Amino acid sequence: MTTATNIKILYQTESYDAGADYASSAFVAPATGVYRLTATVQTGTNLTDGKTAFAWFSVGGATAPLSGSRVSMGVSDVVLINITYEGPLTLGNSVAVYFRHDLGSDVTTNANGTYASMSFAGSRIA
Repeated sequence: MTTATNIKILYQTESYDAGADYASSAFVAPATGVYRLTATVQTGTNLTDGKTAFAWFSVGGATAPLSGSRVSMGVSDVVLINITYEGPLTLGNSVAVYFRHDLGSDVTTNANGTYASMSFAGSRIA
């Protein structure tokens, strides 16, 4: 993942998708309503002291954030960010998870090409 670039997180597998609401690493709202979305992103590369990483949900692209989280590193370590959004979505809204960091060099994934620990879940709650 290139430094200072908004990167859409690509999820490798799907565990459960009863309504076929996930496609191309995004959740597509099957109806207008209130939804709860959760995601976890973990890098395979250490970010160093003083560097920052961000993860957020976005409707329609990296520049339309719904909610997110920022981590400022106090030590050199991998980054684990959990994000949650609870709010309205309209029928057909496509929500994806994005990530950005300022390490100054690329952040890599682990050896098998996937992130060490990742999840993305969504459900309609009202």
